[in-house]
Amino acid sequence: MPFRVEREEIASDARSATVEISAPSGIFACYLSLRGHNFNRLVLIVRDQKYWEGVLLQPTDAKQPEIDLARAKGVKISSAGKHCRIEFDAAGLKLIQPSSRFQFINQYR
Repeated sequence: MPFRVEREEIASDARSATVEISAPSGIFACYLSLRGHNFNRLVLIVRDQKYWEGVLLQPTDAKQPEIDLARAKGVKISSAGKHCRIEFDAAGLKLIQPSSRFQFINQYR
């Protein structure tokens, strides 16, 4: 099992969302699309993965370079207890538009 979405929560004003993901292997990739949403904040929580080696975003537009989210403006990555928390503010969410491949790597759990 590469990963599973455990919980999705969209705020009542539909401006922010939190998604909890479990990834027992510590490595997974998925596509993120914000089509149909107008978020100003998105939080991804990767459960039971306190550390990370790489958190990357690869825009589906081949003309755009891969983005290291640990260094990206508008993105904050931190340990939250025994989980990894990835927070996108409005500037960070612009990196996802229109859609992107998200990759999480942690081989040292």
